[in-house]
Amino acid sequence: MAIVLLAVADAKYCFHITVVCSYGKSSDGGALVNSPFSNALRSGTFSPPEDTLLSGADHLEPHPHVFMADRAFPLRRNLMRPFPGTTFHSRHRVFNYRLSRARLTVENAFGIFEAQW
Repeated sequence: MAIVLLAVADAKYCFHITVVCSYGKSSDGGALVNSPFSNALRSGTFSPPEDTLLSGADHLEPHPHVFMADRAFPLRRNLMRPFPGTTFHSRHRVFNYRLSRARLTVENAFGIFEAQW
């Protein structure tokens, strides 16, 4: 039996949301779809912070707060994932690299958590 552990962590490696699933062969994306967190996102009962202006941005449109995920997750307004495929524009490659670097925060938070045990 596989156990899938999903989490939302901030830049200070603190967990804010955790989802523990044991769906056997379920993928990370499948575990998210079946979680209370995903249901709250879809139904609107989970309210992330309001859209805000990005400091240093050239335009003055507010942007939503987003969760960063890997390719296993669906693309949504509040869920960023990498561009699919291997051949794409250099801007997409840079985006995927920076998204990967940002996702390392939660990977490192798991490493810190694991080191405690």
